[in-house]
Amino acid sequence: MSSQTPIAFTQKLSNLFLDDDTAKRYKNAENVTRPFAKSIVDKSGLPQLDGEAHVLDLGCGTGVVIQAVYDAVPKGKWGQLKVLGGDVSLSMLEYLGSRGKEQGWTGLETQVIDGNANIDLPKESFTHIFVSFTVFAIPDVLPQLFRLLRPGGFIAITTWVALGWYPYLQSSMSQLDSVPYSPTHEEVLNMIYSGRPWGEQAYLSERLTEAGFEGVQTVGEKVAVRAGTPSAWMQNMEFPLKIMVGVFENWDREGWLEELSRVVMVEAVKAAGGEDGQVPMDCDVLVAWGRKRG
Repeated sequence: MSSQTPIAFTQKLSNLFLDDDTAKRYKNAENVTRPFAKSIVDKSGLPQLDGEAHVLDLGCGTGVVIQAVYDAVPKGKWGQLKVLGGDVSLSMLEYLGSRGKEQGWTGLETQVIDGNANIDLPKESFTHIFVSFTVFAIPDVLPQLFRLLRPGGFIAITTWVALGWYPYLQSSMSQLDSVPYSPTHEEVLNMIYSGRPWGEQAYLSERLTEAGFEGVQTVGEKVAVRAGTPSAWMQNMEFPLKIMVGVFENWDREGWLEELSRVVMVEAVKAAGGEDGQVPMDCDVLVAWGRKRG
């Protein structure tokens, strides 16, 4: 039931993160993504850092992966780290820069980087590259990342196998009298992934291998998380709800998004056991990693 081309939809997805208050609204999402940030950093070998490391976190957002990097590397070795956080959102980068100063993260830099355009960075600059829940918004970026990675360097990617918030959407829509169109989980995931099966192990492995990476491995990880208070969680839900407007039939109907958001909030409060509780979510994630031949 989608009327948008993959290119148009990818641009719409990117534009949602350009608002000045994006970081403030998005920060709570770290409650969901934090376990998987730790997972990819643990797989990278950085906790056992021997020598120098030059890290790129592309689509860094508010810095959940970068936090995991500095948490994993002993503070006495922070001087051996150079970390670049790249994102299209200036709001995210400003937040990350302030966070780094507050935490004393030596070696941290930020830069506006659009993964859908030419990435103007020197080839073979990085020992480690992380792309956390972003590759579907920059679907053709992997060959560029191969160019940027040093021989022997490590890359890791995380994507969603299933959307942990979808059950709340489904339950909320079932309670409304007049629903314009109720998309299935598969339709919503297909929309977010612009028709590419990023949540399938074979597909993600093939894309990494085609880009030149070797020793590619994938694993599914399932974690039950506490996704923040209902009000904070609803700020994160603005992103998926807004991108469905104009994609699914009659979702642009006047007042529909507000009506749906109200019911989703009620469901979140109920699941959290009150307005001060934590919204439970079951996360189903695909983790992939590999290296550039050294």
